Amino acid sequence: MVTDKYTELVRSGKSVDYVNSGFRTLKALFNYAGVIPNPISVAGKRNGVSFSSEPRNTFLRSDQIKGLIASFGRSAWAADPRSPDHVSFLLFVLLTGCRKSEALNLCWKDVKEREITFLNTKNKRDHTIPNVGMITDVLASRRRSDAEPEDRVFLLTDDRLKIRLKESRETGFLGDWTTHDLRRTFAEHSSLAGIDPHQIGMALNHTPVGVTTKSYLGGNLAKLPSLRRMYQLYQSQLMSYLMGKDDNQGIDADYRGEDKNGIFQDQIIAAFPNYYEFRNPGILDLDQ
Repeated sequence: MVTDKYTELVRSGKSVDYVNSGFRTLKALFNYAGVIPNPISVAGKRNGVSFSSEPRNTFLRSDQIKGLIASFGRSAWAADPRSPDHVSFLLFVLLTGCRKSEALNLCWKDVKEREITFLNTKNKRDHTIPNVGMITDVLASRRRSDAEPEDRVFLLTDDRLKIRLKESRETGFLGDWTTHDLRRTFAEHSSLAGIDPHQIGMALNHTPVGVTTKSYLGGNLAKLPSLRRMYQLYQSQLMSYLMGKDDNQGIDADYRGEDKNGIFQDQIIAAFPNYYEFRNPGILDLDQ
């Protein structure tokens, strides 16, 4: 019966990972209820069916990243911070590597001039990151004068986000990737920029492993300065894709407007003033 239902669900078009997840949940419920033998375990052993799922390793490539940044650049000047905006939400996740739930629950009281703190994270620890460059610019596009400290930054619920993403996929704006794939993208392209795994893990708020990290580096004295340098390097890597560079070319100079002119360049610089003022002091005064 278990195997028949499993086969029926897979043949109906459900993904194998989705079906496996459901059967693992059932197995856990039977275990919790003390059902012996567990029918899910029995069916799996008897029929050679594995309910485990292969971990996803999907991440965005340079052309997809360029599209997301450019989309924000085109719309940032006209965005209404009183309305939900999934483009700024997605770019924020890409820039910070945070979890979807952390971005959805982020409130203005947790956003300071130089720091952002995610509360009650998955590993039960608050996670503070630097508010720098492109991150500052994305948050600035969401800030409104009448915002209360308890207001959420992106004004999105999980259900509303799913609807927005579904609509964007149907129109071809988004590919077949998830918000968690943006977190993997953060790790992948940070590594491509030459950032070491320890720093990447720290930015992703992974649970520390090893005696040195757990017992001797728990004070976080060096965390924010280290992450600030990392984010600046990572943002330069992403911006280099706007020059037409791709992720097969490794580390590259950041986008400074070379070989680009006209409306596109103006839109990008206008959308990311904090990033450009840090990278190129005085660039915003060139037309004055």
